[in-house]
Amino acid sequence: MASTFTWLDFSEGERRQAMEVIDQYSDEDTRDELGIGTVRDSLADLLFPGTSTIQTRARYFLFIPWVYLELERRKIGYANIAMEARKAETVLIDKLLAAGADLGVIGARSRGKLQRLPSTAYWAGLRKWGILQLARSKDEYHRWLDLYYDKLYRAPAAEELDDAGSIGSANWHPHIPSPPETFPDGTTFDLTIEEADYLADRIRQTTAGSLLAHYVSHEIIPEAPLPWLDEACQALPEQIRNLVDHAQHFSEVMHGAALLYNLLLAESHPRFSDLCDQYRDSLTEWWEDVPMMRASPVADKRDAFWSLVESNTAHRVPPPTKTFVNRWHEMVVEAASEASIVDNSDARFLVKDRERKIKTGRARIGNHQMLQDWGGKSGTTQLNYRWPTSSQIIEDIVRPLKD
Repeated sequence: MASTFTWLDFSEGERRQAMEVIDQYSDEDTRDELGIGTVRDSLADLLFPGTSTIQTRARYFLFIPWVYLELERRKIGYANIAMEARKAETVLIDKLLAAGADLGVIGARSRGKLQRLPSTAYWAGLRKWGILQLARSKDEYHRWLDLYYDKLYRAPAAEELDDAGSIGSANWHPHIPSPPETFPDGTTFDLTIEEADYLADRIRQTTAGSLLAHYVSHEIIPEAPLPWLDEACQALPEQIRNLVDHAQHFSEVMHGAALLYNLLLAESHPRFSDLCDQYRDSLTEWWEDVPMMRASPVADKRDAFWSLVESNTAHRVPPPTKTFVNRWHEMVVEAASEASIVDNSDARFLVKDRERKIKTGRARIGNHQMLQDWGGKSGTTQLNYRWPTSSQIIEDIVRPLKD
């Protein structure tokens, strides 16, 4: 029987996180098999606030306000706002494709059958960047509109202008650039200089101290596959340098646990015996970098690491997750050889027990039935904290400013 997801009373942040989990399970190589997603997401939010893995291009941060400001202008109320917004966002898909946009068009294949609208993917980011000025989920915003229109109707016109500054500014940032006259016809992902400058200013104002703000403020276009490998990350302010160091260390250390997990899966069924050497080779490559991990300036700052992670109150790290991460880190730091990790019974039990506690009866290690649909890799990609998505968004904003 196929699984289904029913949205109940979730916050927009919870909805976005759930959507990201669904996306990860559609790509086995990015799955969070060992339950460290809360730590990963906390660090990702600190590095790149307002982003998510289900976003694609920066101009959606303007497309969505433009759609809703037009619906507000037409005084579309709660009864019809969701339907009208869906229509407008579906039209946007067609217009983007007609104008030649391909990379990053949300719903390019699904079109009118799209389940996850662009507004859903960007709603939390719009709030974080202060473009949407209501602390409400999308559905709560829809419900609020009838009362909002009633207040506008009862307010004297002069007072409305004085208080709001412009139409829609009570809900949306007052200085959102106006859409092109032909919008959505001829729409592309190319930001105008005015639009890029506006988004850059929103990022600077609302995400100061983040790597996202640093890149945008210094008009840097990312060039490396991981943030800490980018040349621009070699000279950072102390606060951001510390954040990047902790994120890098966690990513590199926990990558070993993910590789060992996959080795244990490969060893669990004769059908995957040919993968055992592959994962042992990957673990050998990982082990060669362990001395560098131990030499990290934050390697022995475990309390500082958890204080940093827990400073983001949107993600509560369960105590068992913290225990697992600390124990794995301790093993990596103390291991005398590759074999004392890869073939160590305690290390193997730690990973196996972690999966069992997370998945209970659905755990795969040693379970032939659950291994039937395993594709040969699960969560082997090193944690990148939304770097691919964030890099594209940064480039979209920075390139017009540099050009």
